[in-house]
Amino acid sequence: MSQPVYRTSIPICPYCKRFLYKDYGYSDSKVLVVLYKPFWRQDDSELDIVITNLLFPELERAGFGKHEIRITSLWKHSIKLEYYKEPNHFEWHLLETIKRINSHDKVVFFGRELPKIFIGDHITDAASIFGMPMSNTKYFRDKTLLFGPSLEETITTSIGEFRDVVEQLRAA
Repeated sequence: MSQPVYRTSIPICPYCKRFLYKDYGYSDSKVLVVLYKPFWRQDDSELDIVITNLLFPELERAGFGKHEIRITSLWKHSIKLEYYKEPNHFEWHLLETIKRINSHDKVVFFGRELPKIFIGDHITDAASIFGMPMSNTKYFRDKTLLFGPSLEETITTSIGEFRDVVEQLRAA
């Protein structure tokens, strides 16, 4: 007699067994926002104040409704330095993010770390490409990507650079 297989409703990372955060928003939304790390709770019950007080208002200001926005992150769970050392751990998260990117027309990345990952190591100053539509990138040939500052950086410095990226997104 075979044993029953029990499955958890919350997905876990195949490498570190940490719970994964679900993407926020609709899967068929127009815009995919990619962050470096998650800013919301695993059960989608509560968004971080940075998203509710900065990201959504600025995207709405540019003409995007909440139903047109999906938010994901490169890392699908909380991150620690030792995760970078585990073989294939980072690559798994990267591939999961690429799958999500492929199903959206407009993609914007917020985070200084993301241009190097998605464009290439030759990017030495991430800020130099903020707001510039980038195509023919490391992983995408027929998709235009936009990059901007991290949400934390925008809160502590100036919102101008962030708004410029959001305006470019609207025009894309």
